[in-house]
Amino acid sequence: MRGRSGTTDAGDAEAALYLREAGLRATRARVRVLASVLASEHQLTREDIARSFGRRGVDRVTLYRTLLALEGAGLIARHDRAGEAVWCCHAADTGRRLFFVFRRCGSSAKLESGLGGLAKSLGRLAQPAGFSVDSRHIEVTGLCDSCGEGEVR
Repeated sequence: MRGRSGTTDAGDAEAALYLREAGLRATRARVRVLASVLASEHQLTREDIARSFGRRGVDRVTLYRTLLALEGAGLIARHDRAGEAVWCCHAADTGRRLFFVFRRCGSSAKLESGLGGLAKSLGRLAQPAGFSVDSRHIEVTGLCDSCGEGEVR
């Protein structure tokens, strides 16, 4: 069943479980933010996440503190894209993320399959002494069909 925000009740339950496993209280704001990020196939801006609260909304301070708490617990990751913070999920994945970021329109798409070979290749790269990879996040930027209209490729 879908809630008012477009996430499912099952998504809220999954988010609450991840929060409890991370030692965080499952407040309304935390559940809604994490459920939104979990459900998304894209990196989300703060405004994208705020829209998940629907008409009831969320104040900016609560949203900011919630994002910091979830990031601090390792449930979401913050990345900078063209000077704007975007968030993606750590909770349900294995720390392997590949996003295609469309530089003109600013949208993104997450690649779900085919990361096994990429992860193995990254593991074989020469690494500085004492360094161990704990998360892999790769962004490939370019133009989508709409972004590239009228542009010579």
